[in-house]
Amino acid sequence: MLSREAIIKLGAPRFTDIPLPTDFVGPSPEWLACRQWHISHSTQPQVATKRNARLSFRSAPEPGNELIATHSHQNLNSPAIKSLESKLLSVNADGVGNITFKDTSNKREYEILAWGKEGQLEDWMIEDGLWISDSSGERRGDWRNSYVVALVNEETWGPSIEVWDQFGPASLSSKTLEKIRTALKEIPSTSFQALADQLKPTKADNGRDADDEENWKRHR
Repeated sequence: MLSREAIIKLGAPRFTDIPLPTDFVGPSPEWLACRQWHISHSTQPQVATKRNARLSFRSAPEPGNELIATHSHQNLNSPAIKSLESKLLSVNADGVGNITFKDTSNKREYEILAWGKEGQLEDWMIEDGLWISDSSGERRGDWRNSYVVALVNEETWGPSIEVWDQFGPASLSSKTLEKIRTALKEIPSTSFQALADQLKPTKADNGRDADDEENWKRHR
């Protein structure tokens, strides 16, 4: 049976004194940009008025460490999709420590605390972007769900935690989510321990199935 075990390596927030794991490396902007992300869990109170929240990234046309982020969602009683696009500046795109993106226009900052995939490869499997190949060159789609744990700092709402995943509603296993909560509670900060308990699923339904299908094709 193929593994769905996730190994959570948490890079503690920059304002704490907790040392990073010695082998902690943040995700590249390219890794973030080749997937559409479902915002599956959040501690933000305003998500109660939204459903089917998504987040996607792409490289900015100008050279430099910038990404274009697009937030989108539906209101609870409307099929219309609302989108907000913003430019993010990567503070440390070299992968040393937590990757941080600042959105100066919306006064928001993302710090990637953990990232990875649910599932471990066997020795003969070779990861090739969104594909898994073997020594013969045969490729198949990667069955593993990708996830990100992000600290979001907003001027209006203060710090919050979001969990993003690639496959969508109810895709992350309860075991992975429990590991994320446990890792957050191990940060010696009462505010983070409280945020771990406040992490709840966002509202999701099939209202964006066609949109998701198009994005899936685009990112394959």
